[in-house]
Amino acid sequence: MGRNLSLGVIEIWKTPLSQVEIVRRTREGVASGKTLSQVQKTLRLEKGHYDPGSVEYANDLIASIGSSPRAYLDEPLKAVFVKLKRWQIE
Repeated sequence: MGRNLSLGVIEIWKTPLSQVEIVRRTREGVASGKTLSQVQKTLRLEKGHYDPGSVEYANDLIASIGSSPRAYLDEPLKAVFVKLKRWQIE
């Protein structure tokens, strides 16, 4: 996640939608010819406690992992695609 944030591939936003729903809407939107910016407007996004492109989200996630093999963003934070090649979501 940190690398994707630093490359501007994703942003982290607050939204009531699930991560699965965000991916589904993104894939459907791109398949129908929409830009990622147009898709983003349908996701009911609100700014979280950092700037949406801040790597601090990744730093917080790493700090919270402990010995767990997986980590998740705190609800209602979700990753949103902002810069992709078409093959990455098809």
